[in-house]
Amino acid sequence: MARKALVQQVNGFVVNIIELELDSTWMPPTGHVVLDALDGGPGDTWNGTIFVKPPPAPPPPLTEEQIAWAAATVATKISMVGKRLGFE
Repeated sequence: MARKALVQQVNGFVVNIIELELDSTWMPPTGHVVLDALDGGPGDTWNGTIFVKPPPAPPPPLTEEQIAWAAATVATKISMVGKRLGFE
């Protein structure tokens, strides 16, 4: 078995990773090529030389509570924690 990447020809996007028998005559769908997967995976892009991982997703936006916590003074933070724990 050989690990192969199914890649869209138009943009190099790795659609899937498949395993093929070494003597397989399977042909990829039109508009796709099969390459040795090496370290590539679904969602990567083949740039003609290497597989490139997509950039990490951006973190979710901060909540109002997180923004208030970041802006608060130490005394305010102690008070916020106290309220959350039921001390105030």
